[in-house]
Amino acid sequence: MTTIGLLAVPYGSTHAVADQATCAAWNWPNPDARYVGRAAAVGMDGEGGGEVILEKGKRRSDGRNVVWGHFPPNGVGHRDVWMDVSFNGGATWIQCGPFGGAGSENLDTKFHVTSPSPSWKMRACGKNARHRLRCTAWY
Repeated sequence: MTTIGLLAVPYGSTHAVADQATCAAWNWPNPDARYVGRAAAVGMDGEGGGEVILEKGKRRSDGRNVVWGHFPPNGVGHRDVWMDVSFNGGATWIQCGPFGGAGSENLDTKFHVTSPSPSWKMRACGKNARHRLRCTAWY
């Protein structure tokens, strides 16, 4: 099932939980986070490709580790990016996004702090102009 907005999405025996208020309270990575590197990435196949990246950073206010979804410009059509955050190892998750834009734009999600707890998992997902949907591995 394809989604638009913040919606519950079935995925096998797991699902997303719509929680607009929670996601609205998260911060944008620019200017509130300092980039550190990639946590995970997944390529989009075929025409309208691109790459969806789960970026790592440090929150500027307190230095805590954070992650956010990123879809760099690929010059092709409309794209969407969102981030899934789970507190139970991926059994259920909050979907923050999608955030959409043209192929010429850098697309980012809001960020979320990470935790050493194995129950906390995050991943970035995206949909390209050819409606190919991919998610990074859980991080």
